[in-house]
Amino acid sequence: MARQEHSYENYEFLDLIGIGSFGSVHKAQNKNTNEIVAIKVMKEKFKNTSECGRLTEYKMLKAMRPHPNIVQLYDTFLSSSNELYFVMEYLDFGNLYQFINERKVLNKFIELEEIKSILYQMLAALSHIHYKEHIFHRDIKPENLLISISNDGSLILKLADFGLAKCLNSRPPFTDYVSTRWYRAPEVLLKSNNYSYPIDLWAVGTIFAELITLDPLFPGQSEVDQLYRIFEVLGSPGTIVKKKKSRIDLLSSSIVYSGPPCIIGLGGEWKEGVKLAQKLGFQFPRNTTPFGSFLHILNSTSVPSEGIDLLTSLLKFDPSKRIDSTTALSHSFFAKKNDQAQLDLPDIPPISPLMKDEPRFFDFKIAFDNIPQEPLLSRTISSPVLYTESTENTLNRRSMSDLSIKLHQSEKISKFHKLSLWAKKCGLTTDKF
Repeated sequence: MARQEHSYENYEFLDLIGIGSFGSVHKAQNKNTNEIVAIKVMKEKFKNTSECGRLTEYKMLKAMRPHPNIVQLYDTFLSSSNELYFVMEYLDFGNLYQFINERKVLNKFIELEEIKSILYQMLAALSHIHYKEHIFHRDIKPENLLISISNDGSLILKLADFGLAKCLNSRPPFTDYVSTRWYRAPEVLLKSNNYSYPIDLWAVGTIFAELITLDPLFPGQSEVDQLYRIFEVLGSPGTIVKKKKSRIDLLSSSIVYSGPPCIIGLGGEWKEGVKLAQKLGFQFPRNTTPFGSFLHILNSTSVPSEGIDLLTSLLKFDPSKRIDSTTALSHSFFAKKNDQAQLDLPDIPPISPLMKDEPRFFDFKIAFDNIPQEPLLSRTISSPVLYTESTENTLNRRSMSDLSIKLHQSEKISKFHKLSLWAKKCGLTTDKF
């Protein structure tokens, strides 16, 4: 990539989208084609192309093949002031966090078919980067899932921000800071230094639950609090929970009773996690009542048993037992039901059968030092019904994708209605779960 003075002149900068520690993002228009684009200007200075190669996001995006659910990179160039410019696809309907928040403000739950489409597109993007690009994202969250609308009103979801991404062949130890805390996998919270692509699937599971309830599943205030919230809801991976039996049950049993039966939490057994916790001196909470409440909440919605099965498969404690993205795409939750019309899912290029095994590793070294933090955004959380301690009116700080579009208040209702056009097209009801 040579320095291209003319590239800068090809664009008219229209508006500032956002500013962060990385630099800034602008809405711009290509003067030759009139196409609207997003231009990300990096704060760090680069003398030449070789120096640009030090930047993880640069190497990832330059090498990545196009996919309908991943924000596309159009061009990169260096300015005369040694600033690196990313010219990227512009999405003008904000991000998934804003979408969820708008539904919450309107007191309108997300339709089941909308949830299916959003979830399917998330998994399609991950399947592509895990199996074809051989990388994992490490920062899956609603703010990094941008939204566009097709001509027929269908919602299109696209994965953005690969600043924390890493190659599958990268050798540990990895960086401590990965993903926003609420969507951070337990193996990362317990300081495992050899985690891999399953952390992306855990994040998808937490977002899946948030799409159902419109509230974050695990809004932890600190890493320790985050762990407690996870284990309070899903049970403890190394704690055997004794299930009480009544005297009548015991007397009517044809089997000689040798002690109370045991059950494992929804997250399943995870021996390595127990070892990690012991190493840190962390004790799993003994109160396991909430995970029953979690199932009760899900069963009270329109989410079928297949959806609950997929959700619990995504939220397995043991990364090796967590469902992978390609298998999840074939889950019965997305299957055709009876004689009903096939779910209106996006046309995703099929994955080669050779790619359906574990993601393959290859030699691709990337310098990964001094990862910049993103700008922070305040978010108010209502009191979760799953936890023993109330977090009502607590302000939590979380980062927003640098490509997210800030919607003005006056635009929210109209954009919300347009987002629901495809649901109305399918004849879906507007009743909440």
